[in-house]
Amino acid sequence: MFIENKVESVGFFGGIMAFFNSPQTKLQNNLLDNNRQGWAVKFILPEQFGLFYWLFSSIILICTLFIYQPLPGYFVVYERRKD
Repeated sequence: MFIENKVESVGFFGGIMAFFNSPQTKLQNNLLDNNRQGWAVKFILPEQFGLFYWLFSSIILICTLFIYQPLPGYFVVYERRKD
């Protein structure tokens, strides 16, 4: 028996588009999909939000007329036992 691991990045976005897709729903759907496939959550790590990311995100928000803004999400680490 051995343990298999998998890391997934769950990204979020802001701006006007955030009203139609909440971060909680996006994370919950990701967790439910992986649980159905037999994966268990080992831990969840938040992405880093540095100065460059903040500037880049703000420029995109302005260029898209406040419709879209990339936001930091989470890294979700899953594991499952294989025989």
